[in-house]
Amino acid sequence: MYIVDGIPMSLADLAGFDVTQNDFFATLNPNDFESLTILKDAAATAIYGSRGANGVVILKSKKGVKGATRFNFSSASGWNFEPDRLKVYIGEAERQEKLSLYDETLRALFGEKAAVDVRNGLELEGYMYPAVLTDKYNPAFNNAYDYQDLFYQTGHNQQLNLSMDGGTEKSTFR
Repeated sequence: MYIVDGIPMSLADLAGFDVTQNDFFATLNPNDFESLTILKDAAATAIYGSRGANGVVILKSKKGVKGATRFNFSSASGWNFEPDRLKVYIGEAERQEKLSLYDETLRALFGEKAAVDVRNGLELEGYMYPAVLTDKYNPAFNNAYDYQDLFYQTGHNQQLNLSMDGGTEKSTFR
């Protein structure tokens, strides 16, 4: 259960399930919160009954203060660098590497018994290669994607925050 500024909300209300598929909490700036309290076990159940049985998250946002309008600005930036990459086998090289690892493992377990190629349907004593590895036309090994190229990139990140608060004797804003 979530309580945002005194209003109880369910996760379904906050996450926008079946509506926007967006997570409400992902859109919030942590700098806009005055406090975050987590209640669990008996404390949550004592206050909120069975709705608090799985715990309660209480968020209290910052409020405006009376006085002249104030602007607050903060910024942060940084760089993300690519990590060292692993050696990757793709396509036929991947299939061949898996076959050699399979051979090494089975030799270590069973000795030098003859390997049987499943495609030939031979009934020889020994171990059999899995059909998926013996089929060089299997689409799983016909790709040419090194996924590290897709996921690891050098990048620049930047975060800018601007807020405004103020108010009078009768009302405040933030």
